[in-house]
Amino acid sequence: MAEAREPRSAPVSDPAPDAAGRRTAVTLGYAGLIPFVAAAGLSWYPPLSAVASASLLAYAAVILAFLGAVHWGAAMHAGRGRSSACYVWSVLPALTAWPLLLAPPRYGLPLMALAVFAWWLVERRLIARLLPAWYLHLRDPLSLVVILSLIAGWLAASP
Repeated sequence: MAEAREPRSAPVSDPAPDAAGRRTAVTLGYAGLIPFVAAAGLSWYPPLSAVASASLLAYAAVILAFLGAVHWGAAMHAGRGRSSACYVWSVLPALTAWPLLLAPPRYGLPLMALAVFAWWLVERRLIARLLPAWYLHLRDPLSLVVILSLIAGWLAASP
C-alpha cells in the first residue's frame, strides 16, 4: 500500500476569520436558532406538537454533531501531540446525539439539553485553548437559547 503524504501547503496561521467572515459566522449562528425557537413554540400547538417535538429533537442532534465537527477542525489545526485527544472528543457529540434521537421526545429533549450543556462545559474546561475567543463568546448565547428551547419542547411533550 502506498503511504499517504501530507499536502504541501503552508499551515493555517490564524483560525480567526476576517471581520466579514466573523460577521457571517455570527449571522449564521443566530439564524440557526430559528428552527429551535420555531419548533419549541410549535410543540405547544396540539395539532403539530408531535411533529414539532420530533423535529426539535432531530435538529438538536444535527447541531450537536456539528459542534463536534468544529472540534475535528480544531484537531486538524492543533498540530502534533494535541490532535489525538481532540479527534476523540470531536466524535462524542454525534455519538451522544444519535441514541437520543431515537428516544421519545419526552426523554430525548431533556437529555439533549443536558448534552448541549455538557458540551458547552467541555469546550470551556478542556479544549478552550484550541478555539478562537470569538467562537466561545458566540456559543454562550446560542447555547442558552438552544437549551431553553429544548426545555420548552420537553415541557410541551411531557404528559
